[in-house]
Amino acid sequence: MTPADPTPNRPSRPMAQARWRSALFALFALCLGAACAAIWLQHGRQMALAGHALLLGLAVLVFALGQHWRSLQALALAVAVLVLPAMALLGSDDPLLHQLAGNQRYVAGMCLLLGLATLLHWLALWARRGSAALQRWGSRLAWGACALGMSASLLRWHESHGLGPGMGHLPIGNLYDVLLLFCWLTTALYLYGESRYGSLRQLGALALSLVCAAAGLLLWHGATHQGHAIGPLVPALQSHWMALHVPANFIGYGCFTLAAALAFAWLLKHHAQQRPSPAAQALLWLLGIALCLVPLLLGSMRSMGFDQPHFWLLCLGLAIVPASAIMALRGPVAQRLPSLALLDTLLYQSIALGFAFFTLATVLGAIWADQAWGRYWSWDPKETWALIVWLNYASWLHSRMLKGWRGPWLAWWALLSLALTGFAFLGVNLLMGGLHSYGRL
Repeated sequence: MTPADPTPNRPSRPMAQARWRSALFALFALCLGAACAAIWLQHGRQMALAGHALLLGLAVLVFALGQHWRSLQALALAVAVLVLPAMALLGSDDPLLHQLAGNQRYVAGMCLLLGLATLLHWLALWARRGSAALQRWGSRLAWGACALGMSASLLRWHESHGLGPGMGHLPIGNLYDVLLLFCWLTTALYLYGESRYGSLRQLGALALSLVCAAAGLLLWHGATHQGHAIGPLVPALQSHWMALHVPANFIGYGCFTLAAALAFAWLLKHHAQQRPSPAAQALLWLLGIALCLVPLLLGSMRSMGFDQPHFWLLCLGLAIVPASAIMALRGPVAQRLPSLALLDTLLYQSIALGFAFFTLATVLGAIWADQAWGRYWSWDPKETWALIVWLNYASWLHSRMLKGWRGPWLAWWALLSLALTGFAFLGVNLLMGGLHSYGRL
C-alpha cells in the first residue's frame, strides 16, 4: 500500500514561481498605470501633444521590456515606491517635507550605493572565499543605485513643472542632468548584460568603476557649480526632438563605456600569462599622463577651478595607481574573468548596439538642428566630434565584420576609443564654443 503524501496540496516550486511572477507582473502593470495617471492628473494640462505621446510611448516601452526582462518589473516597482510618495510630499506647503523629498537625497544615495557596489565587486575579484556572495550583494546595491538614479531623474522632471505653466521639461537639459542619466542608464545596461550572462558579473568591478567616475563628476558639478539647480530650458532645447535625441545618444555612450570595460578585461586576460612589452607599458603611462595634462595644455580652464597643479597630480595618481596594481596582479584577476570568446562576442555586440543608437541620435540631432537653426549640419565642434566618433566606431565595425580582424588590436582600439568618446561628450562642451555652448559648466 502506497503511503499518503503528507503535503498533497503543496504546489510545486515551478508552479509557485510562476504564480509569483504573475503576481509581480500584475503589480508592475498596476503601478505603471498609477504612475502615468498621477503624472497626467498633475501635469496633463501643461503638457504639449508631444509630451502626451512621449509619456504614452514610454509606458508602452517599459511594459514591453518588463515582459522580456523580468528584473525590470521589480525595478519599476521600486521606482514607483520611491517616486510617488515623494511627489505627494513635494505638493505640500511644508518646506521641511520639500527638503526631505528633494531629488538631491536620491542622487547622493545613488552615488553612495554605486561606490559600495564597486567596492564589493573589487573585493570579490581578490577574495579567495566568499566572492560569489560579495558579487551578489554588489549587484543588489547596483540595482538599488539604478532605482535611486531613475527616481531622481523623474523627480527632477516633476519639480521642473513647478517653475511655471509650460516650463516643465525632461531632465536632460544640462550637464548635471545628462550625467545623472548616464550613471543610471549605463548601470542598467550592465545589469541587463549580467542577467543574460551570469559570468559577466565578474566584469562589475571594471564597468561600475567607470560609472563611479561619472558619479564623482556629478557630485562635484552639483557641489561647486550648483548644477542641481532646476531652471528653464534655453530656446534651442525647447523641442520634442530633444526627448528622442539625448536618450538615444546616451544609450550609445553607455554601450561604448561597457565596450571599453570589456576590451580592458579582454586585454587583461590575454596578457595574463605574459609580461607586457616595454612599448605597451610606455603607451599606458603616456596615455594616463596625456589624459590628465590635456586640459592644462589646452588652457582656458581657470574659470572652472582646474588651474591648480596638485589637483591634476591627484587625478594622475588616482588613474595610474589602480591601473598599475591591476596590471601587476593581473594573473589572479584574469582567472575570475569570463572567457576570451565571450568577452570578444560581447565587445562586438556592445559596439554594434551603441553604434546603432549613436547613428539614430545623430540623425535625430540633424532634424532637431534644422528646426532650431535652419540647417541640418553646421560643422559645429560638437557635430564635428560626433562625426569623428561615428567614423571611429564605423571603422571598428568594418574591420571586425568585413576584414575579419580579431585580437589585441581591436581590443586596444575599443579601449582607446573611450577617450575619444569622452572628449566628444565632455571635452567639447568644456573647452570649445559653438552652438552647443549651453552645455558648458
